[in-house]
Amino acid sequence: MFVDFVRNLIQRARAADKQIDGVILPELSLDFPLFRQLARALAEEKVDFLISGLSSDRDGRGGNFVAIAPFFLFEPSEEITGPGLEQAFLIREKHHRWKITEPQIKAYGIDSALSVTRNWWEHLNILGRSLDLFVYRGGTSLTTLICEDLARVDPCQAVLRSVGPNLVVALLMDGPQLEGRWPARYATVLAEDPGSSVLTFTSLGLIERQNASKAFPQSSSVALWKDEANGVRRLELPRNADAIFLALTADQKTEHTLDGRSDDAYSHRWVYAEHVGIAADPQTKPSWLLSERADQ
Repeated sequence: MFVDFVRNLIQRARAADKQIDGVILPELSLDFPLFRQLARALAEEKVDFLISGLSSDRDGRGGNFVAIAPFFLFEPSEEITGPGLEQAFLIREKHHRWKITEPQIKAYGIDSALSVTRNWWEHLNILGRSLDLFVYRGGTSLTTLICEDLARVDPCQAVLRSVGPNLVVALLMDGPQLEGRWPARYATVLAEDPGSSVLTFTSLGLIERQNASKAFPQSSSVALWKDEANGVRRLELPRNADAIFLALTADQKTEHTLDGRSDDAYSHRWVYAEHVGIAADPQTKPSWLLSERADQ
């Protein structure tokens, strides 16, 4: 049912003359079998890529992962819904455990399950650190980060800054994406140096838990976009929508080497164009979708 729901969102967006190039889901959205099922369906929808947080890898190991299905690597004539598609998946694990503290426990309304007198750490193994980067449409280098990976200083941050990817997608389990909160601060650092455009993206469910506490201003800001040209843009999910369509444009940019040589404006950066809410057909919505909405 979830796969049908996502496909319907894509079809509804296209019916509104929106071009869908990729689908992005937040941290820990899917397990690997559901990711594989969704990827096969989206390959048939002719999108370029799928990015999602996972709770398990292809071997069934539990943890916190990000997976990329790069459909654009295949030729149009290739059959990409079979084993070849799964072999192309890029999957890596999170680099840092989430430590949830008393203020977070109270903000998310989980103090009935977790004692506020203790610190709680995410249960996952840290077996290695890596970055998956791919070149998209010839002129874009894209990579992903998982929550704390955006904020922590580790060897992968040095690699990221050395490469200077055009686009960084950070998948989160976090509260509202607002200009004054930590994801915006660290996204700003990457946007200024090395000049990456950054999308931070969290789940509405965690935001709604915070909204339900009524201790904070109500929000539906599930994402934040930051680019070097236009600064920060808050992406709020309309109450009648199930997804956000984000449109970007490629802005030409001239880069120089340390000795002053120009690339003749070969480089570009992705800048914000627009975002709108997309609502699915009610017949395709999973039964749980509206059950935790604070305004119901």
